[in-house]
Amino acid sequence: MEFGIIGLGRMGGNLARQALAKGCRVVGYDPDIRVREELAGLGLEPAASLAELAAHLRPPRTALIYVPHGEPTDGVCRQLLTVFQPGDIVADGGNSHWEDSRRRYNLFAQRGIKFLDVGTSGGIPGARSGACFMVGGDQEAFADIRPVLRALAADDEAVFYAGLPGAGHFVKLVHNAIEFGMVQAIAEGVELLLASDYRLDLPGLFNNWVHGSVIRS
Repeated sequence: MEFGIIGLGRMGGNLARQALAKGCRVVGYDPDIRVREELAGLGLEPAASLAELAAHLRPPRTALIYVPHGEPTDGVCRQLLTVFQPGDIVADGGNSHWEDSRRRYNLFAQRGIKFLDVGTSGGIPGARSGACFMVGGDQEAFADIRPVLRALAADDEAVFYAGLPGAGHFVKLVHNAIEFGMVQAIAEGVELLLASDYRLDLPGLFNNWVHGSVIRS
């Protein structure tokens, strides 16, 4: 199995590490040469440009994008439109807005290139040992990329087809809203504990909570 990863930071870099450990062939691009060289020491095939990444992948190519949302992602997509070919797959694994993903889907479709929006959850531990993926786009393209995502996922159930273009990033946005609400609740709870009249052993209390309590996390 082979694919490219564009953006070798916290998520992309650790997904690359996981894939390499599982014997996948990974071609990677990042503007930081030091990052490319570090992963090359683990078996990654570094590319100095997106054109070089495309040249090193056998068609039909598959590339996962893990760069910041907005203009950085748009910039990568503009370049891929010039170096990828009909039948290739581009999957945006970042936290893009779902309406941007719809727009990018249409741009790639005009060139016959398959575009998928892939919400990715699990943080660095998930990227390193098994992530959770929510995918929007054409079902045919999802079927094509599913083996790649399954190789990087926590288990079979961690790869989910959410629906039409944009659906993957939409459900990931809702997921993040739920996550941030949970984090805020934890922070408010800790503030209450700190402000109380009791001299509490907070590390000990939190250790207690992770052993069977309802809010263990």
